[in-house]
Amino acid sequence: MAIEKFNNLSPLEKDRFGVIVNTLLNKSFILAQFYDQKNRIPRPNGDYTFLLRYYDIFTEYFAMAKYSLTRDDNKNIVSLSNEEGKNHIQINKIQTKFLVGIKRFYDSSKETNAKSNVVYTTIHALIQSMLVAPALFPKKPTQEEIGKALSFFAQRTIIAKLDKNFYDLSTTIVILPTIDILLSPERVEELLNVLIENTEGEKQDA
Repeated sequence: MAIEKFNNLSPLEKDRFGVIVNTLLNKSFILAQFYDQKNRIPRPNGDYTFLLRYYDIFTEYFAMAKYSLTRDDNKNIVSLSNEEGKNHIQINKIQTKFLVGIKRFYDSSKETNAKSNVVYTTIHALIQSMLVAPALFPKKPTQEEIGKALSFFAQRTIIAKLDKNFYDLSTTIVILPTIDILLSPERVEELLNVLIENTEGEKQDA
């Protein structure tokens, strides 16, 4: 049982176990590598290694609360989901537009570099790609809209910034493979069609 196995951990291991549980509950994902401004080269994530070492304990622990862990060894991600959808985050219309735009940019970039699980770009290049699809942004979003949306997705481990800040268009960011777990190509098309319908409806009401 998970409780018995947990009791056999050292005090330090129990503390780390708790930290990882909270990370998964708050962000839903833990990746094998992490990116930050201090070191633009991806670094191994010790929490991911610890999670895999005691994966059976984590799995049983979360199962008691009706949560499921999923391990993707190709993308090196462990994700957490709730059977009743309680850890799903509601996003607004503009966040949906950004999420679809990020996914489309990620998929397009992966076509030319299939070996990498991540995509590096600048915020400027990302926004320019979104402007090509009028259903996403008929006009360029404001700096505040850009900064808030990208900060939101960074907190959810979808992207990470490698310099400056999310309000600066020259900032370099990395799009993480967690975007693939959030949105399938089919789901992207569904959302895009909804956005197109909404855009056409807004034109008719104007």
